[in-house]
Amino acid sequence: MWKCNARTVLDNGADAGDRINPIKVFILKTKRGMQQQKEKISQQLNIELPAEVSQGAYSNFVIVVHSPAEFVIDFATIMPGVPKPRVIARIIMTPVHAKRFLQVLQDNIAKYESTFGEIKIPVELRGPEAFFDKGVGGNA
Repeated sequence: MWKCNARTVLDNGADAGDRINPIKVFILKTKRGMQQQKEKISQQLNIELPAEVSQGAYSNFVIVVHSPAEFVIDFATIMPGVPKPRVIARIIMTPVHAKRFLQVLQDNIAKYESTFGEIKIPVELRGPEAFFDKGVGGNA
């Protein structure tokens, strides 16, 4: 005799007195889950992209800070001869959304690299100091 709790029995449309095979229950739940995933994929998300945002903004420097409640990501531009980077956009995310963003970005970088080859970061661009001209102001 197969044993399962009343919730499993009722979730699968059987009466509480019925005998349920847990393997069949697993298969039914798996099929149901796969169908739900297909339905989610088939749903389209309409995103409004205002004209003033559609051109995008160039950023060559990113600053990330966090608290227990949020991640703050400042996208900035550093220009030669300009003493301070200029923040052009600030995005604030929950930790969960920040982690999902990381996963999506990693996935897209992997897809990019599989198509166009590895993105190589030159040694001279591997730290924040790479964005400052050390030859200006006697800091060479």
